[in-house]
Amino acid sequence: MSKAIDDVLAKALRLDPQARAELASELLASLEGPSSPPIGSLRGAASLRRESIPLSRRSVPLLKKARYVDGYRIELSYDDGTEGIVDLEDQLWGEAFEPLKKVAFFKSFRVDRGFSTLVWPNDTDMAPELLYERASTSRAPRARQRKTRNGSTRR
Repeated sequence: MSKAIDDVLAKALRLDPQARAELASELLASLEGPSSPPIGSLRGAASLRRESIPLSRRSVPLLKKARYVDGYRIELSYDDGTEGIVDLEDQLWGEAFEPLKKVAFFKSFRVDRGFSTLVWPNDTDMAPELLYERASTSRAPRARQRKTRNGSTRR
């Protein structure tokens, strides 16, 4: 087996970049097998989008909405009715999260519904399980109260 691998590597090193890419693609296809999802960018693989997975098989419900509150706090709403405000300040460590320490950049998140998470312009994202756990254990946001014409309040 080692000789075969050495031969393939030697051949690959002699190939031009286009031929090398084709060889790599063939090798990956042979490793996938008939039932495996395609190897590649998960964000682009429609077959792996979370919307297509039944709720009972998902680890986290779908993130429907996110709204910036203040500081490093974001209000999250999920398709199972869970709502909560998460404070992510303690998660902003390491090189990837360094830009998020600037509140102006932190506020520039978007919801990636396919992966049920928040993503920032530098492609940094948060673990969906962390967001959902924090939203479920946080104090739910209060419903807005409206005054009726007779002066009483209702939700």
